[in-house]
Amino acid sequence: MMRPLKNLHKKVNIRAICDQNIELATKVASQHGVLNAYTTLSEAFAAHKVDLVCVSTPHSAHYEVAKLALENDCSVIIEKPFTETLEQANELMELSAARGKAIVVMHNHKFYRGMVEGKKLLETSDIGSIVNVHCNWISSSHNRMVSNPDHWVHDEKGGIFKEVLPHALYGTYSLL
Repeated sequence: MMRPLKNLHKKVNIRAICDQNIELATKVASQHGVLNAYTTLSEAFAAHKVDLVCVSTPHSAHYEVAKLALENDCSVIIEKPFTETLEQANELMELSAARGKAIVVMHNHKFYRGMVEGKKLLETSDIGSIVNVHCNWISSSHNRMVSNPDHWVHDEKGGIFKEVLPHALYGTYSLL
């Protein structure tokens, strides 16, 4: 998730990077000029006033991390999928409303140049309306999730399919 946030340091103060692996958290923090790294959100909350938490974890952890952030009065940006169940999603939405904090899902591919230009072309030209969609989603062997059998995504329910399918769905929907 740090890629879309890499230029935020000009507008916000990124307080910490959290990861269960402190070496990884420290490495990512150092790469992005963030001074603090922790293994838990609770440590970050104890040390800093935090307004926003970006949830970029294995899917199975989205709900717990987002819930903890909301309970600590933080707004939340969460990578897709939002949660693993509708019940979890509803609970987070209710908690967000009760706390007066925003919770949004990151759909980063909507902002890739090809998607932006395609949407603009559909809106400003006479090429007509979309009547059919055929989608091929191709990942190369250079994709770290696909090429590394030890990547967490392969252990998640739905595996790599669950990881990539939402991009095709929300990307298509955003063009309509």
